[in-house]
Amino acid sequence: MKKVYYRVRLGTERVTVERLSDKSRTAVRMMTGNAAYPTPNPALADVEAAADTLDATQEAYAFNRGKLEKDARDTAFLSLKDLYTGLGAYVQTTSGGDKELILSAGF
Repeated sequence: MKKVYYRVRLGTERVTVERLSDKSRTAVRMMTGNAAYPTPNPALADVEAAADTLDATQEAYAFNRGKLEKDARDTAFLSLKDLYTGLGAYVQTTSGGDKELILSAGF
């Protein structure tokens, strides 16, 4: 019997700032204490901190709409997107393509 190999779908191609923050926080929440993922790389604390930074910079940009605030928000967005992509790669590798393990990580 052929084994079906599932892939992590990040869904970050056209993601908004708020949605990326939500997606990353969901993954952190579902991976915290998950025995299938004992040593996440990047660390969940780093992903959470990047989401906090993105939320703060988005709030500052929404309040002021300045160029510096936009640049800070865009930098925080790319940083979190990179961490989230890395976390997805870790889940893909660790899960071995198992659908239930991928879903248990919030992906």
